[in-house]
Amino acid sequence: MNNWPEYRLGELCTRITVGHVGSMTSRYTDKGVPFLRSQNIKRGHIDFSSIVYIDQDFHEELTKSQLKPGDLVIVRTGEPGTAAVVPAGIGLLNCSDLVIATPKSDMHAPFLCYAINETAQGFVRAHTVGAVQQHFNVRSAKELVLRVPSLEEQRAISGVLGALDDKIAINERIAATARSLSRVRGENAIRSHVGEIGVLGDYITITKGLSYSSMDLEAGDAYLVTLKCIDRSGTFQHRGLKPYSGRAKPSQFVKHGDVVVAQTDLTQRAEVLGRAARVVETIDGKHLVASLDLAIVRPTSFLTSDYLEILLGTREFREHASAYANGTTVLHLNARALPEFTFPVPDAALVDAVTNATRPLFDIAVQAQRESHVISNLRDTLLPQLMSGRLRVRDAEMIVEDAL
Repeated sequence: MNNWPEYRLGELCTRITVGHVGSMTSRYTDKGVPFLRSQNIKRGHIDFSSIVYIDQDFHEELTKSQLKPGDLVIVRTGEPGTAAVVPAGIGLLNCSDLVIATPKSDMHAPFLCYAINETAQGFVRAHTVGAVQQHFNVRSAKELVLRVPSLEEQRAISGVLGALDDKIAINERIAATARSLSRVRGENAIRSHVGEIGVLGDYITITKGLSYSSMDLEAGDAYLVTLKCIDRSGTFQHRGLKPYSGRAKPSQFVKHGDVVVAQTDLTQRAEVLGRAARVVETIDGKHLVASLDLAIVRPTSFLTSDYLEILLGTREFREHASAYANGTTVLHLNARALPEFTFPVPDAALVDAVTNATRPLFDIAVQAQRESHVISNLRDTLLPQLMSGRLRVRDAEMIVEDAL
């Protein structure tokens, strides 16, 4: 164990406050000042793929929640304690319902971010507000105890871990570019086709995911594919998987490349409802079972899963799905939404063209995602060892050099 002194987070920062709290739906604009929410904060970085905007006048009203480079943003609800650093060169930035911490001048913000991500989860469980949903408030954040070395050592540790995070960021850009190019190529081909209008239900099977109990959520030979596996861009996310040891029908198991569609939505703007994503198998090869919040959509004729993913990602299907949504707090997709969707039926040549154009790009995105998973596991293995002093920076640098 290292002999670094212990400090409370409140002693290491010039301010710890909370972002804007209140209804925001009516204040979003198509462009303007980026406005961070909990879903934008990932472990060690900010995800701008689902960013929303507010106008500059409202941004200037919200002085307390304005962000500057080097500020730490920490999730309060959902995945409480998850932290990221506001990067340099970001411009105007504001936020909602996040803990904001501004480190003192003798603190290295990236190091503090790593330290928070390493220690906050256990602390959050012990200082949770609310029995139903974990909630990390400003008072709890100020009391978070961290071990802190010299500024020189902080920078050295951040440099080692940052090299891994930089590679993860590169892979994420590769994957995002591949997915974007796949969608553009696929949709351009689909839109250029003029054919007889058909009903989707004639060309697919739809299987509901399973209903499960909490007792089934134990380590076994399978993972449960949940609603959190589909993000707002329609990308499959492994972090939404849950351990699963219960039973399932054969048709409720999903394999690599299968299409799943979100049947419920908790977001205010219905950003997930009706989203389709391609399943990506796990590195450990365990079975995957779809939960009740998802529908498994499989082609029964000459269509392919590649074609279905593009078709279900079009503006036409998104608008169609929106018209079939019902509910208030929790939105649900009517069971008729998928089978009643109408579209120009392609010929086999078009299906082959779309499949051949998009599948290699899907494979590129998956490979980048897998590599990032391996690197993030290495980072998460090194992090506690560096923080505890069990691993020296010099030894960690050699491990990272071999990995990259």
